[in-house]
Amino acid sequence: MAVELPGLYEWGARPPGANKIWAFYLGQSGGAHFQQENLRTRFYKYTNSSLPWLGPLTETCCIKASIYRELQRKGFTLFYRWCVTTEPESKETYILREIDYAANRRKNNDKQRQPFYDRGVRLADYPIVMY
Repeated sequence: MAVELPGLYEWGARPPGANKIWAFYLGQSGGAHFQQENLRTRFYKYTNSSLPWLGPLTETCCIKASIYRELQRKGFTLFYRWCVTTEPESKETYILREIDYAANRRKNNDKQRQPFYDRGVRLADYPIVMY
């Protein structure tokens, strides 16, 4: 369970039958844009809703939400990890300069890309799982 402190969080996904988890989104809480939020409240925004899947609400970030839905629809297992930091915004910026997360627009020329495409994993290779 995430704590009530500022920090960074990362979402990852594991394809069906695979052992490796691919990170696809990095976020932060408690920085300039999310001063009133902490790691726990950010986590609840992805998990504590009336939606039948994990991820952000469609109204707030349509493309990012569709990536989460598609991963789950294709049978991927989602993972979440976090770390506490007193400077989440500057650390997020530094990491996003170094790592190109599929679902992040920031430092990604304001575009999300197909998750895992450059790593040999394609969503189209996985059947849709009905739930």
